Formats: sequence, C-alpha cells, structure tokens
Amino acid sequence: MDIVSAILSGIIYDVLKAGVKLTYESVFGNFYGKDMNVNNTLYSDFIDQINRKEQLDEKEQTVNDLLNDEEIIATLGKELYNTNFAKRLDYVMYLMNQRKKYYNTPRINLEYLGEWLGYNSVNELKRYYINNEEPEYSFLEVIAERLGGDQSWMKHGEDLRPFKAVDIQDAGYADRLVEVKDDGEYIFVLKKSNTRREMLVAKRVDDIKYIVYRTHYVFHSQVGATGAHQLYSVYQFLEKVVKRRKKELHNVYIVDEGVFNGLTMGKYYPGIVSNYKDVDYQDILCDFINLDAAETVRNEYIRMYGREFVEAQQIVRQQMRMDITH
Repeated sequence: MDIVSAILSGIIYDVLKAGVKLTYESVFGNFYGKDMNVNNTLYSDFIDQINRKEQLDEKEQTVNDLLNDEEIIATLGKELYNTNFAKRLDYVMYLMNQRKKYYNTPRINLEYLGEWLGYNSVNELKRYYINNEEPEYSFLEVIAERLGGDQSWMKHGEDLRPFKAVDIQDAGYADRLVEVKDDGEYIFVLKKSNTRREMLVAKRVDDIKYIVYRTHYVFHSQVGATGAHQLYSVYQFLEKVVKRRKKELHNVYIVDEGVFNGLTMGKYYPGIVSNYKDVDYQDILCDFINLDAAETVRNEYIRMYGREFVEAQQIVRQQMRMDITH
C-alpha cells in the first residue's frame, strides 16, 4: 500500500467505524489539490461502491480493493495534493494515529502539529497544502527533527521509512547506550517469542518524538561466545538504568516480529508500542537482573517467562564470574 492509499484508508475506516455513510466531504473534503473536480465521477463512483455494501466486512473489502487499484490511486495521487511535503506529512500523521487513543493521547492533525511545533497559526503548515510550493530543505529538516523523522525521507520520500532509527558507536553492546546523551526516558521493546527473544531500546523524548536505536540485542540463552558477551552487556545496561531511574525498566512492550523489524527500519511510528503493553511482562527486566533469586522465585520465572529466561540469567552469572576473575 502506497502513501495515498494508506492516508485514505485511515480516513475511510474512521468514518466506517462511526457507522455513517461516506460522503465526498467526509472522505475528500480536507484535501486541497487544485486538480480536484467535485464533478469527476471517479470520486462519486469510489464512494458509491463502498456505500452500496451492506455489511462492514464487505465495505472494508471494497475499500481494500479500491485502494489497491493502481489506476485509481495513480489518479488520486496526482489530484489530491499540491506538494510532496503535504503528502508526506499526512502520511506521518496517519502513522502516528495508529497509536490507540487513550485519555492523554489526542488525535494528531495539522492544527495540533502547528500548535505543538510553536507556530503562530496552522497556516504555517497549511500553505504547503493549498499552494504549489515546496518548503525549503532547512524547514523540512526542522520538521523531521522535531517529529523524530528521517530528514532524507522528508526531503525525497524514498521508500516508506519516514522515521529515524539511530546507529550508535559500538552498538553491539547495550551498556554503551548509557553513554548516549539523548534526552528522554528509556522504553524497551521485546520481540514476541517463547525462545529466541530479542530486545530493542528506544527513548520517549516528549509526547510525539521518539528515538529508536537500531540494534537488536539478544535476550535469550541460545548464544555463542559473542552472544553471551552481548547478553551480559544487556544486564550491565539494565543495572545502570535501574540505578538512575528504576521505573523505566517497567516500560516494556511485547510486539510481533513484523512490528519489531519495522521499528528498526523506521517504517512504523515508535509511539505505537503503547498498543502492546502487556501487564504479564511489566516486571520482566527487573526480574532479569535479579540473579540471586531463590529457587521458588526462579520456578515462578519459568512459569511466567519460560525456561529460556532463567537459562539466560545463568549465562549472565557465568559471564560475571569470568569478569571478576579477569
């Protein structure tokens, strides 16, 4: 699904979930393309095909079919937008709004972003929707930086990777992350698995911006010598975090492999991890650094996290003994 298809899908599904019929205004009313023509049958046919379906699942299938029609999307892509910037910013907002709406997470729209970015008016952004004028590169760089976006993508739109994933020096060892001076609180993303878990580290800078560190860290026992060193570095990193701010070790989110890899590639908005909070795993990192747990507690760890978890702890203990002897 390309950018325009994704943006339209978000608009249409919001209307369908409200249980009302689609109209030209509800689907296309917030686009400013100068080539749009309200009398063009493309728009009315598009809406009518969806409205004619009785059941929600039938409507959704029709939406999917229409948004995968290359001819339709090619035409809409040319007519709905006056600038590439407007199209890309709409796509960023679409991805941001994949985050579930909780009491303190407002829907991200142009007005919200304009105020959040500190502009006197939403017109500072809307001008690039209404006019055939692309912003200067310096403007795009500021927008990308404030949103945690990739500056190159905001300028050129190559691939569907709008968010920045950061590489750091000596990234293979998690304890080096403590030396990184980025603001914000740590969050930890675990790839869902009963055996070969991996961990991704990010920071929540503010209500919108996140920083994702690209490296996957092992969080399992099926490792060789290099993996054992990395697992020990994960332990050392978590120990340093707990001394600084213990509550951050509870910022744990369990995601499937597709989301996990998408975050490292910048395909997904990092804020969507809040959709994957699992209370059963909230203490997993605090429990992991509890290497001296009694046998009854270790048995509880096996019940909650699997035997792989305590075997990984055993590797850390072995590495620690080797570290002490050297």
